[in-house]
Amino acid sequence: MPQTNNLKPLLAPLADPLYKNKQQAPSWMRWLVVIGIGWGIVLLIIVTINEPSAENLTLAASILLAGLYTLALFFTRRFWLPTVQKKPMCSSALFAIFNAAFVETEFLVFEHLFGASGIAAHPNLLVDLLMTMPWYIGMVLIFVRSQYKHQYSWPIVLLLGGLYELGADGVIGGQVMPIFFGEQIDLLDNWIQLLLFAFWQFIPVYSSM
Repeated sequence: MPQTNNLKPLLAPLADPLYKNKQQAPSWMRWLVVIGIGWGIVLLIIVTINEPSAENLTLAASILLAGLYTLALFFTRRFWLPTVQKKPMCSSALFAIFNAAFVETEFLVFEHLFGASGIAAHPNLLVDLLMTMPWYIGMVLIFVRSQYKHQYSWPIVLLLGGLYELGADGVIGGQVMPIFFGEQIDLLDNWIQLLLFAFWQFIPVYSSM
């Protein structure tokens, strides 16, 4: 096994004294991300307690599990990170793609458990993965190459994940598609909710990818 102090820090968001990141986020950005995620989670819990609908319970359980999964990866990184670093480009891409499939699956599982609908892309897991994984794979391949080159700090990585979901589900799924099918959308109210609340809840979902 290679010495850990010689490992190239591909996974910059998993900050550790053993790994020297090329980019360091300013302290205000680190605090912004931590406080923002905390704000989003607290609000998610409050909304779910006040209105424990099947959809809210599904979202709360799925987002919280996705965040806890990332924390588990973070605290166990000393065990799996050296293996990933042996072939960083390939291993990191495969690892992130697996994480994407895990997150997509757990959303569907909670949707079935709570009797919700419309949260996952499709009620059938195989169809759901066939619909969503090509997008995730493309996103992962682009990001891994960029991360390998630029070594983004962990706050930037988390913000990029939230930004991707903001565009995918928030703008395309929540605005463009409904307008295309003739639905009336209050864009101002929608953007306020996206920027103040939903964006910070998107981050834990994509944090492991």
